[in-house]
Amino acid sequence: MNRCFRVCAFLLLPTALVAQTPGVSYLKSPTLRTLTTSITTGKTDALETFWYKVEENGTPLVEEHTHKDSSLVTFLYRGSQDVQTIRLSSGLNALLVDGITPDFDALGRMTHLPGTDIWYLSFVVSKQLRVSYYFEATGLDSVAPKVLDPLNDKVYRPDREALRASLLELPGAPRSPWHERHEEKGNWRQRKIVDKQGGKNDVFVYVPAGFDPQRSEPYPVLVGLDSYSFGIGMPGALIMDHLLATEAIPPTVMLAANLPPGSGLSQMEVTAEYVADRLLPQLREELNLTSDPQHVVISGTSWRGLVAAYTAFARPDVAGNVLSLSGSFYWKPENNIEYEWLTHRFATEPMSEIRLFLSAGRLETVVTSKNRGHYMLSTNRRLRDVLFARGYHVTYWEFEGDHSALSWQDALARGLEALLGNGAVIR
Repeated sequence: MNRCFRVCAFLLLPTALVAQTPGVSYLKSPTLRTLTTSITTGKTDALETFWYKVEENGTPLVEEHTHKDSSLVTFLYRGSQDVQTIRLSSGLNALLVDGITPDFDALGRMTHLPGTDIWYLSFVVSKQLRVSYYFEATGLDSVAPKVLDPLNDKVYRPDREALRASLLELPGAPRSPWHERHEEKGNWRQRKIVDKQGGKNDVFVYVPAGFDPQRSEPYPVLVGLDSYSFGIGMPGALIMDHLLATEAIPPTVMLAANLPPGSGLSQMEVTAEYVADRLLPQLREELNLTSDPQHVVISGTSWRGLVAAYTAFARPDVAGNVLSLSGSFYWKPENNIEYEWLTHRFATEPMSEIRLFLSAGRLETVVTSKNRGHYMLSTNRRLRDVLFARGYHVTYWEFEGDHSALSWQDALARGLEALLGNGAVIR
């Protein structure tokens, strides 16, 4: 077995929350400090001049920070007189957490700058950050649950209402060249696979351009455990088209399949059986799929990332590669005392002949009553260390982002290249 350990993370000093208390001495943004000084000294046109420059340059306001790898980012909202509260909705709110957070959605309240129509919230972040956001504005007589930033012309997924948001993309963020593609080159097919209980589950199949069911060499396969995430959210087809066009991976068939019904350990066990003994066998002949586990990748996000890792661990005879996107490795069965149940199994049980690509975000650090401190970033790092110590072939990549499809698409591309291609940096 080829055993290696590769860390593909970009390093960053810990991010720091910026003070939000109004007043010149507490304003970390040099621009806002200058504005406040101008107003207090009687410059009557200072506020209009400020907004004119902001509209010209766009938002959020990005300024230099003392650390060369970081930027000071200030979100701005121009509120009318009846505005009562403004909340920033973004994965960046993880930086506001102090201790256990029972309600993440309560974070992100912006501060009103007295004597102005400015609401603001500042963060120190990596120059490699890419994250989406929107505002929630509450007025005297109205509530606007989702307001895109009118001064930012970068919009993430304008074609999908559920995903649409303003986009903060700093200069050092990794390239996502598949966004330049507007049409899928391959074709989608829909199939129904019968599970153990007799239910018929929809599976969405993406075959690459030039697909030949009679080809002498069977096709590698990606099993994505969530039809929405892999079909729409990331989007998987455009990412695969790019990787094929740049010859980063060979022509590969993607199966976007939902998990069988259930929860917890029982759902994990049913999924392993479903993928290994039903999904792949029923589609293998029709789609000319490989039976070599070294060319089968199983992938998932969050809970499904954990299920994907369990499936390959339990059935290495079928799936030889795991591509986990922010896997929920903190999880434990209800009757277990210790968290990180699957990590413990990787540490103590006989090795499976599988390779793994693990990814997690630098903003995935929220401690909740559910994870009890075993948050996404730390548990993925711990699994990485355990796998390395055991001698597994593992590639690990930390992205400067949050728990979202926007961040996972970069990890999906790198994971596919690491597991099916030459492992080079995305071009």
